[in-house]
Amino acid sequence: MLRALGLVLVLAVSGCERGAAHAPPGGHPPLNQALVLASAPLLASGGAVPAPAASGAWVAALRAGRYADAAHALDAEPTLEQRPALKLARAKAALELGDAAQAVALLAGLEADLPALQGKIRRLRAEAQLTAGPYAEAAAYFASKTDVESVARAALARERAGDYAQASALAARVVSELKGKKKHATEVLARSVRARAAAKLGVKVQAANDLRWLALEDALGSPDADTHLAAVAPERALTKEERLGRALTLGRAALVERTETELERLAKAPGAPIAQPRLDRARAFALYYSRRDYKKASELFTRAARGPGVDAAECTFYAARALARAQDDERAVHGYRDMKSRFPRSGYAEQAAYLIARTHYAGGRFADAARAYDAYLGDYPKGKSRADALYERAVSWLALGKNTTAAPAFELLARDEHDARRAARLHHLEGVARAAAGETTNAASIFAEVAAAQPLGFSALASTARLAALKGTSIEPVPVTKAAVPLPPLAFTLPDGPNTLHALGLDRDAELELTHAEGNLKQRFGARAGEGLCGTYGLLDVAARRYQIAQTEVDGRALLAAPSAATLWQWDCVYPRPYRGAVPEAARDAEVPEALLYAIMRQESAFKQDAASGAGARGLMQLLPGTAARLAQDSGEPFDPATLSEPATSLRYSARYLKKLLDAFGGNVALAAAAYNAGPAAVRRWLDGAKTLPLDVFVARIPYAETLEYVERVIGNYARYRYLEDGPSGVPKLALELPQVAATSDSDF
Repeated sequence: MLRALGLVLVLAVSGCERGAAHAPPGGHPPLNQALVLASAPLLASGGAVPAPAASGAWVAALRAGRYADAAHALDAEPTLEQRPALKLARAKAALELGDAAQAVALLAGLEADLPALQGKIRRLRAEAQLTAGPYAEAAAYFASKTDVESVARAALARERAGDYAQASALAARVVSELKGKKKHATEVLARSVRARAAAKLGVKVQAANDLRWLALEDALGSPDADTHLAAVAPERALTKEERLGRALTLGRAALVERTETELERLAKAPGAPIAQPRLDRARAFALYYSRRDYKKASELFTRAARGPGVDAAECTFYAARALARAQDDERAVHGYRDMKSRFPRSGYAEQAAYLIARTHYAGGRFADAARAYDAYLGDYPKGKSRADALYERAVSWLALGKNTTAAPAFELLARDEHDARRAARLHHLEGVARAAAGETTNAASIFAEVAAAQPLGFSALASTARLAALKGTSIEPVPVTKAAVPLPPLAFTLPDGPNTLHALGLDRDAELELTHAEGNLKQRFGARAGEGLCGTYGLLDVAARRYQIAQTEVDGRALLAAPSAATLWQWDCVYPRPYRGAVPEAARDAEVPEALLYAIMRQESAFKQDAASGAGARGLMQLLPGTAARLAQDSGEPFDPATLSEPATSLRYSARYLKKLLDAFGGNVALAAAAYNAGPAAVRRWLDGAKTLPLDVFVARIPYAETLEYVERVIGNYARYRYLEDGPSGVPKLALELPQVAATSDSDF
């Protein structure tokens, strides 16, 4: 599949400021004025205005996820005990702060006072009772449900109540029902309960079976299962081979210290001795995946390749790849060539041939890269990396000024590309090559076509800038078409339960509660169900479910023309603006555009405040805890990684980090976005290898597919959010010249 490569465009901070409110060419007012006039009935119905909330500082604190602040403010409310809704809000804060006992007390009998939320209250109370008791009540609640997750919780509650036989029976039911189903966390919980219950009941065989499963299938999440197994059934303790398997699992998860601990235990485990090369290989993978010491990883892979019991081709390949990641390009290329020469029939040989070219490409040695791509494509005409090689070779030609060779290559690639956005990107590069070759008329036609085909997309913004430089021609960023006759406005109201939660500032809970009413909402809105769902969810200050709905309910063609009263709901659904208090505050304090925070939030987490990545990034903005900790240290603030799941905290630290990146990269939003994804050090390296390239060609050659895709999407998001804020005048202006960037910066962490 052709790699999603895009064109990098300079978006200077000066271009982030809101445009003046004047009529652009064509005579229509800026979008923020035009739509207020055109869709006034829709807005008046509640489509974009949140319902009135309860008063009190705790409302804003809950909405921002600042639960300690909310708890403090609620405790100061003199009428707390007399107001059921406030007790619910305080109970939620207590749960989030880990005070389950207080939550149980506050929620006692509360469903009688808030009947519209009785299901929610009972669930919250049961969750709190699961931690603080009474456990029997929690068990009864969860056992009354039919889903396996609830049954597993019922088993845990029975165990905590001391009813081990019932706990074991419920856990066995979960394990049986989960056969063949991918619900790992639920099975882990059930087997953990059954193992402990079986041990209490003296059923050592069952306890050992579950502990062995946990030790081998959940090495990451059940770190003590192996030691408990050895205590319960010493004769069934993990063998050396099983320990080695766990070490490899831990190593691939980048857990270096735990890998070492596992290998130490391996030495004392039963079974035949493990050859040293296999141990070296496990250590090498741990260092490789942790990114901690690529050179040491390469040494270990090289040493392992010389011994018995390992795939020598694999270890030789990864020894070279570790050197490439350590930016030791010369030795990496030598290693790839050595691997390909020694193991020509290995499945790694083709990868090595491609990565020789890719290493040159990443380092900006485009002539060497083009020759290596020629060699790869000649040796492997149907190779797995053929599409990437064709693209990267064409970019190399473009970077070398071989425009007459590059142009038809991009034209052919675009013709074979089925994804419209990627095809637009390839067409743009063809236009760049043809313009440089002197084919100005042809190039201008290509740029105009790209700008019209994917308005406000990454390639369209690049083509608009190129067209302006080539012909001095300006075009509308989004075509204005004849607007359809608007339908009568819909009235959006929240059902009682979600409305109460929203008024309390518990918008995420309101969102979850509203999902239970979607069937009724669809019936109510009939043929306009998509608009009705988007508008109703739009009353909340969160957007995760709203954005999910947009993926199926919004017609993408509506985004190819300027929004009207009939289509504005689709734009707002696809590009929501939640956290209407926390986003402006974070943007103002860090002096970054609100639109940029939304653009990154949309791409990083799809508006899910508890999102987490395999690399450890957390929260709305997917910030790494280590980065946030450094930012907190710089400001003299205490920091708890758990708070990254709080919207306000995630936004505050991410806005500060973005400010550092913008400052480090000359105010260039595209480079800052690339650094946010790949790290500033990587972006500096790419700049070192391509200082003379125009910005769009520079970003087109970014060697990380994920980062290229990321930059394209973030800049497209940013342009659309700016357009929604200020209309055509708000669309950022693009410069095609790379900024001057310092060799290092305090953003490099």
